Amino acid sequence: MSSLTVGLATTDITPPLGLPMAGYGSRDELSRKVTDPLLAQALVVQSGGVSCGLVCTDLIGLEADFVAELRERAAAASGLDPETIMVCCSHTHWGPVVTGGRYLIAKLRDAVSPAYRADLLEKLTGLLVAAGAARVPAVASWGAGFANDVSFNRRQVGPDFKTDMHLVLDPEPAALASQVGNDLALAWRPGEHMGPRLSEPLEELQGKRVGPADAEVPLLRFDKTDGTPLATLVNFACHAVCGGDDFYGYSADWVGYAREAFEAVTGCPMAFADGCAGDQVPRWRQNDSRQRVGKSVGAEAAKVYLGLDDRSANAPLGITKADVFLPLNPSIIPVEEAQANLAAHPEPESNGAIWEREMLALATETQGMDQGFPAEVWAMRLGDFGLVTMPGEVLTEIGLQIKQRSPFPVTMVVSLANGCIGYLPTDNACREGGYEPSWCPVGPGTERMLVDTAVALLEELA
Repeated sequence: MSSLTVGLATTDITPPLGLPMAGYGSRDELSRKVTDPLLAQALVVQSGGVSCGLVCTDLIGLEADFVAELRERAAAASGLDPETIMVCCSHTHWGPVVTGGRYLIAKLRDAVSPAYRADLLEKLTGLLVAAGAARVPAVASWGAGFANDVSFNRRQVGPDFKTDMHLVLDPEPAALASQVGNDLALAWRPGEHMGPRLSEPLEELQGKRVGPADAEVPLLRFDKTDGTPLATLVNFACHAVCGGDDFYGYSADWVGYAREAFEAVTGCPMAFADGCAGDQVPRWRQNDSRQRVGKSVGAEAAKVYLGLDDRSANAPLGITKADVFLPLNPSIIPVEEAQANLAAHPEPESNGAIWEREMLALATETQGMDQGFPAEVWAMRLGDFGLVTMPGEVLTEIGLQIKQRSPFPVTMVVSLANGCIGYLPTDNACREGGYEPSWCPVGPGTERMLVDTAVALLEELA
């Protein structure tokens, strides 16, 4: 008799048209079409008297106060311990602004919908209740593959060892950056200390060096005890920024096509948790890029799924978490200075003043945080599978270090979970500069605190 029970529930969370969209400060209009639906899925897992709820959403991110409110509501409605609920986001740049949107122009900020936020809370609460009610005896298996040549590290480094950001590359340089980056990531071997973080200068990239591109696709598979597919949780590190033919159309981006491809091959529903994609972007953009990236990842996940033979009906489940305070970004300026900078801009409510608005928001948000920026690191273990989460856009070297030191043979590192505080940079990234360490509330020391905390939690569960 299986002591493991699992339930899955899925719902559509596509907002009404006419709301502001998240991800690009250059947008100046409201949403006007649904290219493809945005989904949320919940898994409730129970084994040996321990339960947890995993929620995966097609959203850019959800702030910690939203997650806290959802946990409280869902715990009251479902009986789950609130601290055993994990909520993560795919980071699609074609979804709604749920709260905040501090970088947006005024007409978009004013259109942020409290009604959609309330509806989302209600839907996600109901989703966890439905998943709990749907639990059936199950068996679990886990594994990992590699979706190579799909993404690359956008933080290329010049001869001066300063970051030269490239969000998009032409086809041949993109292919090279992906291949070299994949090879670098593979050299971060389990049990070793770090690995090569930069390539040699590449002539094809004007002498710039590229960083690691983590192509791993870890997954956690659940089947009913009769062998019927139940659900699979899949993880991959790549920004959901492929894009399509409408800048103002809701879309799950490549993640939707990954689910579609995976489900077509396996007959099993797929939930997605974003990997350490803070500096990882797709090799292709626009045109059929969503299909190319999504089908590549979905097909690799299906390959791993179909190759799993061992099943566990009694895998031990464990959950733990830690609350930490991350060191603040030393470049954050005082609120008064940020206010003056914004006021001095000739068009403070234009897209040209995104930087000044964001710097004011960061200054205001971190004012009085003498201990640092609060963050939750959450971890789960099921058998020989480990999962750990962080509440921001994690740079890939942080994830690679955690996987190296994890006591589990398969480890899934999930970003944008249980909060969304911005980029979570490495110390090297802070030294090399660029977009990510500038556009975030935390700074040097964040990397070590996150890696050490994540590994300690996984070791606690092992």
